[in-house]
Amino acid sequence: MIVEFVELVLATRPDINAKEKEASNTPLHSAASAGNTTVRKLLLDRGASIDLPNVTNHTALHLAVLEDHLETAKLLLDHKFSPKKPALFESPVLHYAANEGKSELIAPLIEAGADPEARNSHGDRALHFAARKGHTDFVEQLFTAVPNLDPNSQDVDGKTALHSAAIAGHLEAVRLLQDRGAQQEIPESSKNLAIHYAAWDGHVEVIEQLVSDDNTNVRGYNGRTLLSIIALRGHNNRTLWLLRKTCYARVGR
Repeated sequence: MIVEFVELVLATRPDINAKEKEASNTPLHSAASAGNTTVRKLLLDRGASIDLPNVTNHTALHLAVLEDHLETAKLLLDHKFSPKKPALFESPVLHYAANEGKSELIAPLIEAGADPEARNSHGDRALHFAARKGHTDFVEQLFTAVPNLDPNSQDVDGKTALHSAAIAGHLEAVRLLQDRGAQQEIPESSKNLAIHYAAWDGHVEVIEQLVSDDNTNVRGYNGRTLLSIIALRGHNNRTLWLLRKTCYARVGR
């Protein structure tokens, strides 16, 4: 029924790219957001512009990824939509796919011209977004698609993807990044290593994964060592046990 209504309206030759007042969405934005395959195809066949931004600078492709309508996203890419077009904070669509863990979109986006090394206004790349959310499948497939991807690229604050994973306590992402060459000795602009962030929030498994003779006494923000941070934060018994195991035991070596 809805197809008949849409065809009836389209027969009157309306402005197919007319934008709403508040959100500035076009009909294609709305169809992409709702995942309405039939209406979306009708609009595209009638010449709807696929790269118009709404008030938040999102295109129909951004909305399709955000709303988990992968078939819609792939159809838009088939219509030669440029995946390089940025939205909020200058983030291209690949960043949105990384943030949502949509690894199925890596290949079609890169094939359509997406740059896996592209940065947003904060210097984040797709790898930062996926690591921050713990989307290990996305991280793995991104490295598979781009074998020479730099695992140690830093954002404007000096944080690497390893920092991002450690901050959020994503152990498997930390392990995967290390397997791909991520270096835990890289400090960010406040001099904190990834392990310092893990210690600050009590991510015990991540601390166990990262701790070594080389970083136990490294001073981060305000000159704090790993021992200082754990003592300051006063985490649970398991963290304190780790503190004794990894720090005190080293004194007797």
